[in-house]
Amino acid sequence: MIKNLLILVVFYFLILLQSSFLPSSFNWPVLLLIFITVIISNVFESRERFFGLFLAFFSGLFLDLFSGSLQINFWLFKVNFFGIYALSFLLIAFFIKYFIRQNVRFGLY
Repeated sequence: MIKNLLILVVFYFLILLQSSFLPSSFNWPVLLLIFITVIISNVFESRERFFGLFLAFFSGLFLDLFSGSLQINFWLFKVNFFGIYALSFLLIAFFIKYFIRQNVRFGLY
């Protein structure tokens, strides 16, 4: 429990770093820091645990909160999408878990 809470705090500070300091130092959006850590945490987690899905959802939710919502111009209207990072990270984590559960076997048999 303490380990999971520590991981959430580390992800929180990574999201703060990504959404506040890194965009001002580069001219391109920096989504890769959280994206790569979500992928690595889901790949190296055991197949029976689902903390990676929880981590993916809440890191995407915090990224939505701190970086602002995605805004798309749709004809004459501006449409705001809140939760698009949370949904996309959750789907990617679910796909990784499903792929590892179905296709990766450990041991000789």
